[in-house]
Amino acid sequence: MPSVSDIAFMFVTFNRPQAARDLIESVRRFYPNMKILAGDQTPPSDEMDAFYRDHDVDVHYMPYDSGVSYCRSRLVRKIDRLLVLYADDDNCFTERTQFDAAIRILEGDRDIGLLAGSKTDIHQTQDGFVRRRRRYEKLMEIDREKRQLVSTPIDFVSPETGSCGRERYYYCDLTLNWALCRRELFDDDALLWDDRFKTNGEHENFFLQLKYFSPYRVAYYPGMHCDHFPMKKGRYGKKRSRLDGWRMLGEKWDLETHLEVGYGLRQFDDYEAPPDGKANVTAWRALPKKRDSYVRLWPDGYAEGSSAGEGQGGGPLVRDSTRYFRRSISVRTGPPKADTRIADAVEPEGRSLRERVKQMLSRYPGLYRLARWCWQRYSSWI
Repeated sequence: MPSVSDIAFMFVTFNRPQAARDLIESVRRFYPNMKILAGDQTPPSDEMDAFYRDHDVDVHYMPYDSGVSYCRSRLVRKIDRLLVLYADDDNCFTERTQFDAAIRILEGDRDIGLLAGSKTDIHQTQDGFVRRRRRYEKLMEIDREKRQLVSTPIDFVSPETGSCGRERYYYCDLTLNWALCRRELFDDDALLWDDRFKTNGEHENFFLQLKYFSPYRVAYYPGMHCDHFPMKKGRYGKKRSRLDGWRMLGEKWDLETHLEVGYGLRQFDDYEAPPDGKANVTAWRALPKKRDSYVRLWPDGYAEGSSAGEGQGGGPLVRDSTRYFRRSISVRTGPPKADTRIADAVEPEGRSLRERVKQMLSRYPGLYRLARWCWQRYSSWI
């Protein structure tokens, strides 16, 4: 059976040298001998050259602003290990970044070609740091008749699950950029990242290729964890906000609309770059008011510890869970029932009740800690 020594880790970086440094240092702290490949789109510098050399990183300098797809496709071709691990440059390994269980799952279920893990967003505020579990596991389907891409969070359905010992994983079609893959998954060039996509749209395109052209399946295992430090300012932020990738996604797959269940409906023609280039089209508050007939208050509902093995992080809130919610790392007042469908309460200015509660509690960390303590006490009675 493969081991951690059979993993090669790759990442792409662009105009974020400090993020690349933090990521590499975190890898070396927990896995001193892991193979690391970096695709750097930033012009070489003596300082970064020395850093890569001192930390035994196989760096490949790519053309400036060539795009994450271009770089990943070329990096993965250079890997000769059995397993490929990839992440974004603003991620960091922690003591919870373990791969033994993930390797056992890949060995036990030969249908899985890409096994994604979980991430925790860490945002810096005036009062310190706020941690929040990021969720992006979805099912995707293309309606050819309507020319529509439909993506549904697995929390909104009863997802197909698998298990390996005490570890439970969830089949899906779309995950975050934090995954352990079989190297043979990329033997077919049709499954590589599309070089035409520099940013935005490349993520959905890659997973649509896996869904429709690959013999392997995608799964989500919350026990393989890393931290995420969002950084979208400066030169990187300006490049990241480009919207042409969304339009290319619609053209490539012959789509007119994208329905994100729980968030809203967008027409691909709507993705026109604004004059100021600052529109955040991936945020539900930036969507046109063509939302679904129902929206859960917690569309990314996360239950740490539920249906995922003791202490392994949480799985979706599904009907067959023995416990919907045991401990929350997000600012919430409690879980919805699995069959709850409730209209999102939106004030005239467009801010939801959920956003208002989160903002209020973020201003008063003492109140947040009290609310979390009360919920932990209450959840122990369920």
